Amino acid sequence: MKKDILLRNIKNYKVISIIGMDKNVGKTTALNYIIKKTRGIFPLGLTSVGVDGESKDVVTGNDKPKIYVPENTIIATAKQCFLKSDITFETIESTSFGTPLGNVIIGKALSEGNVELAGPSITSQMIEISSTLKKLGAELVLIDGALSRKSTAVSELCDGVILATGAALSNKIDYVVNETVHRIQLLSLDTVHDKEVIRISNDFKEEKIILINSDYTHKDLNVATSLNAYKEILENINNETMCILIRGIITDKLLLQIMNSGKVKNHITIIAENGIKLFISSETFHRYINTCGKIKVLNSTNVFMVTCNPSSPFGYSFDNNEFMEKLRKKINVPVINVLGGD
Repeated sequence: MKKDILLRNIKNYKVISIIGMDKNVGKTTALNYIIKKTRGIFPLGLTSVGVDGESKDVVTGNDKPKIYVPENTIIATAKQCFLKSDITFETIESTSFGTPLGNVIIGKALSEGNVELAGPSITSQMIEISSTLKKLGAELVLIDGALSRKSTAVSELCDGVILATGAALSNKIDYVVNETVHRIQLLSLDTVHDKEVIRISNDFKEEKIILINSDYTHKDLNVATSLNAYKEILENINNETMCILIRGIITDKLLLQIMNSGKVKNHITIIAENGIKLFISSETFHRYINTCGKIKVLNSTNVFMVTCNPSSPFGYSFDNNEFMEKLRKKINVPVINVLGGD
């Protein structure tokens, strides 16, 4: 049953990113599960956005799970990762894309075994690597995108996202379910369709905050970061302000400061780059859309599957059937348990 669900959905995508709700929720387990189930069906390409970090989990002290690759997998990872792996590999291409573990090498696994993934964090470089993996014969490219790299432009890198959630997020099952539902909601927000707003956003790709009026006149606030930019925003918005385009992280603090000012009432749309840039609670999100305006994105992220891990490294677990049932009642995409069960 699980295999049918997984393969039936994965076959519709060429590049898939796997991101986790938090550490220890089973993202790497999910990646290994997908690799195992697609073995012999899809020629695979593997890479990662950025470097995952320590070899041991800083919270539990346990070794982080390795990624087990079959023979003939095309892999893009840092040179040191290839050298530390227990696979025999053939170097196909040496890139100039740097990581803390050396430049990214593209190689082919001549034997099966464990490997660590470390790739560039620059979107354009990741797009190029993904394209190269496909040209080398990978029919399915899997991108390891961990929590610490969630803010990367995933929607530009792939055509589908698998979200990993699990008991490690909290010992309260309803909290985990609701947070997962909220994250999917943010990732799946409506995109901007106004052609003039899109044109303005394309003209100002490097600027952090642009105010767009109802007549499409606009203003660059000339700030270095979106964080703590509420003063500049409040000083410049008026009754003609239609949209606030924000490139960068959008937090609860920023939205609360805007809302609490009383200057935004039922007419201003916040536009984020994508839902991954939104670090806002469900309460703040609903308060804004109910009292101040809409929240949209330039690029929607297509979450087409959720993996769940009912086990936690902190000494507790959820009942598998209850966890699956609660998630499936609230999520309209397939949910699979990568540890076993339906």
